[in-house]
Amino acid sequence: MNDNIYFAFGELALDVYGYEEEYDGGLQADGGVSAYNALYYLASMGNECIALGGVGYDKKNINLTGAKMSKQPIIHKLGHVYSQANIAMASLEEAGVNCTHIGYLDKAINMFFINKKETGIEIGRVDPNTGDTSIKWGGVPNNFPAEMVDKKVALIVSNFEPSTSVFISKTKSRFTGDKSYGRGKVYPICSMDITNKNIFSKYPIEWVMTFLSRVDLVQCNENTFEELLLKHNQESDTTLTKEEFIRETGAKVFTITKGKNGAEFYYLDDSRQLNHVSVQPKPGHVVHDEVDSTGAGDAFHAVLLESYMNNLEKGRHLDDYYFRKTFEKANALSREVIKHRGARIPVGLVKYALKGFDGPSFE
Repeated sequence: MNDNIYFAFGELALDVYGYEEEYDGGLQADGGVSAYNALYYLASMGNECIALGGVGYDKKNINLTGAKMSKQPIIHKLGHVYSQANIAMASLEEAGVNCTHIGYLDKAINMFFINKKETGIEIGRVDPNTGDTSIKWGGVPNNFPAEMVDKKVALIVSNFEPSTSVFISKTKSRFTGDKSYGRGKVYPICSMDITNKNIFSKYPIEWVMTFLSRVDLVQCNENTFEELLLKHNQESDTTLTKEEFIRETGAKVFTITKGKNGAEFYYLDDSRQLNHVSVQPKPGHVVHDEVDSTGAGDAFHAVLLESYMNNLEKGRHLDDYYFRKTFEKANALSREVIKHRGARIPVGLVKYALKGFDGPSFE
């Protein structure tokens, strides 16, 4: 058992899916937010995980404590409003994520992410008192949980908020050099899956690039990457190529996922040279009857982060072979995710999808 620990920082929310025909106008609520989806999969793979952040909790609504979202979908009739706090944490706790450090927001908030690919359901305003459309959790913890002491930590984030940037800096300052594994100091790792352009579109490119310079592992799909590169070249005095932009971010690993066409990995080797490897799924490893792609990237990112941390602990080098083997495992999990509705599949299915994978073999 290693002493890696993974934690996510930010706000919890819900993904809401509608099945009018199948469930007579019902809703399925599931966990949401990219960082916490990745944390769910890391915990499902047997890793120690902690959730830090805030969640909206409307005490005037029904408390669904103990709801097990990944085992039995919660179906609600349209028009009913339920507290999101316990739903948002239920599947995290079921997977083994430590949620004792999640803070409840004081205001009455019902925050949902809407999967418009399924039904286009719109669910009111977030805060009926102010009309706010997102949770603004401004508090940054002054002290890290005791469970993280003497651990090699990996922080997962999912937005470009200033409080997130501060927390990344605090994490790296607190844990840098805490451990040594033969080849030198082990530094805390920050990872991020940029799911769509809305995450960065409202910020100037200078802020985005400064933020990304603090992130070690960056992932995004090919469409989002094109939007990010376009934003840079439109707002900056310098026009960069794809490779130049990735080098500019300073990321140790920059992953561009391409759906059925595999993924591209850009990574810095020991001499800080930028290397590139493109990997495609093996024949027969492409899902043609996709149900819902939500959460597939988060699952992929979880495997990539776990593999990177394990590789770092063992003092092994990054090379093309490493990324090809890691892709096989990450693709196996994401293939299973897209066969089901919702961002998180049951823990049992996670274990089934990864049966036979013990991480990349370098022997």
